Amino acid sequence: QDLERVGLRDACMCYVLADVSAKDKSQEDGFNLLRALSVRKFNPEIRLRLMVLRPEFKERAVNAGIDGEHCFSVDEMKATFLAHCCRCPGFITVISNLTDSEGVPESKWGNEQWMHEYFEGSNNAIYGMLVADRFAGLSWSELTLILFQEVGAIVLAAQVHGRVVLNPAYVTKEPLNGGEVIFVV
Repeated sequence: QDLERVGLRDACMCYVLADVSAKDKSQEDGFNLLRALSVRKFNPEIRLRLMVLRPEFKERAVNAGIDGEHCFSVDEMKATFLAHCCRCPGFITVISNLTDSEGVPESKWGNEQWMHEYFEGSNNAIYGMLVADRFAGLSWSELTLILFQEVGAIVLAAQVHGRVVLNPAYVTKEPLNGGEVIFVV
């Protein structure tokens, strides 16, 4: 009845998001996996996105029939960020600035060149979005070029085969279908 009440039959997309402050991560992931499966059963045509906390539940979700391209694990992303911080000092500062853009006005940038460069970069933000159907059939490289030329957006990462990867063109040569998850600046 709840799924009918919220109009899920007429919805084109559904996000099942985990409570990152949950005390019992396994229970939270288990409930969200059941919610996602209920959504899929109720409306098999809906575009479903599932966020889980622990990587093993991402595997369970994929084994239960949830598309790995549309499911991600928060803990897996945290571990990936930590690894990148070890490999590239300053990585967390860049990501921090991109996820929490302050929009510092130019009048407060000062006179030093490095401050201009820093604030110009910190005024950008990362946005997650789905690849529009009009880009179906293109390569990742072609999509990246078109988005930069048309709107100045830079594709940083994408979800490929259930994993968030930097430079998706390096990981897969498959053409786009539309609906893939990408992250742009």
